Amino acid sequence: MEGEMKTKDYLLLCLFIVLVLIVYFPTRHAGFILDFLAWQNNFNHGTFIDAFSSFGYRAQQQFFLLLFYSFYKLFHLQGFYWYVLFSGLHALNGWLLMLFFLRLFSKFNIPNGYPIAIIGTLLFLLSPYNAEVVVWKVCLHYLLTASFLLLIFHCAISWFETSRRIYLITSFICFFLAMFSFEWSIIIPVATALFAIFYNLSKPDNKAWLKKSALLIAPQFLLLPLYFLLNNLMFGTTVGHYGQEVHFSFDFYSSGSQYLKYFVKDLLFLRHFNHPTKMAVLDFFSRHEVILVSFLIILFLLIAALIFYRKINPRIRLATLCLLMFFIALTPVSNLYMSMLLLSENDRYGYFSSMFFFMMLIILIYSLPAIIRYAMIVGLLSISLILLIKTTVLWSEANNVYLGLINDFRWYNSKEVYVLNIPDNYHGIWMFRIINEPSALPECLELIGDKKCDGTITDIAQYNMMAPGAGVTVSSDSLKQIHVMFNQWGNWWWRNAIGAGDYETEKYAVHFVDNGYVLRMKELDAMDTFIYQVGDKWEEFKLP
Repeated sequence: MEGEMKTKDYLLLCLFIVLVLIVYFPTRHAGFILDFLAWQNNFNHGTFIDAFSSFGYRAQQQFFLLLFYSFYKLFHLQGFYWYVLFSGLHALNGWLLMLFFLRLFSKFNIPNGYPIAIIGTLLFLLSPYNAEVVVWKVCLHYLLTASFLLLIFHCAISWFETSRRIYLITSFICFFLAMFSFEWSIIIPVATALFAIFYNLSKPDNKAWLKKSALLIAPQFLLLPLYFLLNNLMFGTTVGHYGQEVHFSFDFYSSGSQYLKYFVKDLLFLRHFNHPTKMAVLDFFSRHEVILVSFLIILFLLIAALIFYRKINPRIRLATLCLLMFFIALTPVSNLYMSMLLLSENDRYGYFSSMFFFMMLIILIYSLPAIIRYAMIVGLLSISLILLIKTTVLWSEANNVYLGLINDFRWYNSKEVYVLNIPDNYHGIWMFRIINEPSALPECLELIGDKKCDGTITDIAQYNMMAPGAGVTVSSDSLKQIHVMFNQWGNWWWRNAIGAGDYETEKYAVHFVDNGYVLRMKELDAMDTFIYQVGDKWEEFKLP
């Protein structure tokens, strides 16, 4: 039986890998955008040794960057290999998640363990929200850290059941590598402690299990002060990346609102609703009274679950564990902004929590009558798959436009190029976004197109692109003002990653009107070049 179980499990890993590769196939060349360019530039000018100082980045990500740098040096921008790596790691995380819950289901004698674990895993693998992590090539640390977290949980179970110290050592190594991959990992000791309490709460010999739990958890908590000290010595802040002012700044209502919003986002696929409905739901869960009542209800249920732990159904125990893990996984991002305006942006923040959310959902659904249960499961899997396919197609279309514009650029020797319109994003998927800089285009041309522009490039305005052929029409008036108008509805103008408003510089002034804007040049040089984008091509506009 043991051999059959292992064979079945390995077969499921292969099936998960094949499934993810098939679904994400349209994105095989996508994801080399935005932050990737900064890392690419660092990798082009750095060496293997620079990974130990995070290539000058303000965070302890040495292990992640060693792998990231090595893979870049091996395969550069050959998207197929990146697609296989990221898809494979995502499938591996799903498999580790499935095995972890199978062990829990077996431990607590929960029936239908295999179908629950497999369906919960499929919802995680097919979640449209996880596309950002799987496609965007800077998200390797999310995939790695999720693997380390799940491996730590597996080691914890093996340690509790066998007392073999190899599992203690392995769990600490995984935590150490996670800490130097992604600062999110500072909550892993809390998650491990919660799991240890949950797993051993019903043990008759509490002293023995308490000692085992302490040996498992203490090394993780002891590493945290050393980690924070190292951050202070290297970066002058306790936590890198956004800094302690952001990561340690929590407000009951704002953070509480984020927990609720992520919950309803996952439950209802809220991002894919129309804008008024999304905003109404998000506004509701931003109300202080809703947050307070929700917190009190959750707190009451958790206290009741703890008091009556030995009496409640094991299925409810596991669902409670998943809910707590969901909240713990969201804590590091509960004080970061959630963008729900369009698709994709910052969906990666929910990657870790989604593992536990979807498993909790299926555990609870399996408590329902069979006909309702099966209808809900078919509905959830169908919606997930349809929305994920839609998302991967959008990533592919965005990448086609992105590469098309890079390859079609022809003004490398121009002294001054003014870009009248350029996509900030495609349905929310980042493209040429730039903040407080003239343009993202020169960096894209040099790093992705491998051609350097001699002159200066300035974006007059960005916009959200909503169709592969979207673009503008350009004309001028008797005052030699340039009028730029959208060819379609559904777009709006952007600048510095937000909606654009009138502005002016020493050389020009921009006034937005209706579906377009008017550009008035204060200084006009005969060598100035004006270009605009339609679909994946550039056109040049010449003033009469």
